[in-house]
Amino acid sequence: MNLIDEFKNNSIVIDYDNKDRRIDNFMFSNFRNISKSLIYKHIRIGNIKVNIKKITPKYKLKINDIIKFPNYYLDTSKKKKINLKKEEYINFFKKIIYEDDYLLIINKPYGISVHGGNNNKNIISILKCIKNNEKNLNLVHRLDKETSGILIISKKISILRNLHKQFNNNLIERKYIALVNGLWNLNNKNINISISKIKNNKGKNISILNNNGKKCSSIFKINKIFSEFTLMDIKIITGRFHQIRIHAKYCGNPIVCDKIYGFKKDNIKVNNLGLKRLFLHANYIKFFHPIYNKKICLLSNLDKELENFIKKIN
Repeated sequence: MNLIDEFKNNSIVIDYDNKDRRIDNFMFSNFRNISKSLIYKHIRIGNIKVNIKKITPKYKLKINDIIKFPNYYLDTSKKKKINLKKEEYINFFKKIIYEDDYLLIINKPYGISVHGGNNNKNIISILKCIKNNEKNLNLVHRLDKETSGILIISKKISILRNLHKQFNNNLIERKYIALVNGLWNLNNKNINISISKIKNNKGKNISILNNNGKKCSSIFKINKIFSEFTLMDIKIITGRFHQIRIHAKYCGNPIVCDKIYGFKKDNIKVNNLGLKRLFLHANYIKFFHPIYNKKICLLSNLDKELENFIKKIN
């Protein structure tokens, strides 16, 4: 949610939509250009207060709470506005596959971050540019920058909470399609391993196998076998960082064009065949609509680049 236009005198009064949110999460979503570490620091030292009192990051907001924050937060946040070329505007508008008063669901393109990003251009900032009457857009879940496919965005905090509850109770079904290197072992169906997120030597977040990490589960099913590749249908039970990518590597079949978990020689070979992006696409989602209380099932086809590569290796 973004309430920047409603902030006055470097403060905001909490309404019903934001009650019970943690103060840290509220600040993160409203001031995306301020680093999380700085927000945590300002909460800790009292530069961010609620009702003129110091609070902890876990503090849950109440209706009519008044949050005070540093002056420059507003100036930094106003820099988030972006300009889109007409062609970008039209192409991104076509990516919307479902919309109502509560939800906005898109077929996310490859190569665009869901948050952050260069020059503040990310999924949320782009959507706010093409939907300038929508100020309260929030990511319900995430996709890697390198991954394309179905992405849900909520228009109200109450909707966000409902869908997060569905995720936590495993009521939302998500499926992906991926092309992996080599021939997949038929015995590798249900993958259950624990992983942890760390930073690599370039300062980028990656996942590693770790018995003491978070448990994650994926179900892999062969869709089609090629001479040097296997097309896989994947259902994720949990939603950990880079889960499918590290599961594929764990099985000895990294996803095609995976620059983090793949093998350099395999990536070069695929690049020479014309594919430059990760072959991972979120192609299916099923959930209960928080307001209409009916099942929503959505499918998303592969983009032309991935389709053309399949034709090339067929």
